Amino acid sequence: GGASTATTGNIVTRTLAGTAFSETEPNETIAQANAPTLPVNISAEIVARGTEEAPVSDVDSFSFAATAGTTYYVDQLGRNASTLDAIVTLVGPDGEVIEEFDNPDGGTTESFSFTAATAGTYVVQVEGYASPFTGVSTGLYTMYVAAAQ
Repeated sequence: GGASTATTGNIVTRTLAGTAFSETEPNETIAQANAPTLPVNISAEIVARGTEEAPVSDVDSFSFAATAGTTYYVDQLGRNASTLDAIVTLVGPDGEVIEEFDNPDGGTTESFSFTAATAGTYVVQVEGYASPFTGVSTGLYTMYVAAAQ
């Protein structure tokens, strides 16, 4: 699989080659993570949970087996006019958070690459930004995950 990007005016079109995969709930925790085969184009949705006074975001977890020394790409995009302000977290095989990605401008896209330090199962978790003033950011998104070619 691979990815290509074309820009026309203010519109960016991304063509990401991967198998289509639809999220299944529950997948809130690492233990419940969906395990698609890479490369993959995941279709999913973040919904609000909790109460108006204490908003809590849905968490979507996706796992994959990684090879040490291999670079992987993760590209999360809001879809269908989604306003989802996502936070994407990368968790290593030891269950420790490697890094959290949160667009400082509140955008609908989070993209990053990483090189697996060790072989094992890595997890990517997606959740909506939660604010006591505006509630939980929700919406539809797609996420492309693949190893570099």
